[in-house]
Amino acid sequence: LFRKAFADSLKKRDVNVVTVKEVEEIAHSCFIPQADVPKLLQFYHNLGVFLHYPGIEGLQDKVIANPQWFVKQLAKLFNPDPNHPRRHSSSWKRLTEKGILVESLYEEVWSGIGIEPSAIIE
Repeated sequence: LFRKAFADSLKKRDVNVVTVKEVEEIAHSCFIPQADVPKLLQFYHNLGVFLHYPGIEGLQDKVIANPQWFVKQLAKLFNPDPNHPRRHSSSWKRLTEKGILVESLYEEVWSGIGIEPSAIIE
């Protein structure tokens, strides 16, 4: 029941990231006690239905509802379009050579693929 209600909610709103509060509301509509939501989040995370990282600052209140979408976005980050204009050339060099992603570049990359950076990490 929860999984269907969760999927229906996503389809109605066409979103890929939701808050834990929104998951709690869906769980409540399925008669799942709020105290059981952390277990529910862990269970569906383990199944790969969605991603939830309560131990990562900035992600603890987010649920990535579509793991495939998220992986595609990460692929865009690590395999950027070579025709994309580069404002932060030294930051791009740091990312490609040392794997260090600085905040200004992070914001540019996520925004450049149509994602509000705060939708993923606060």
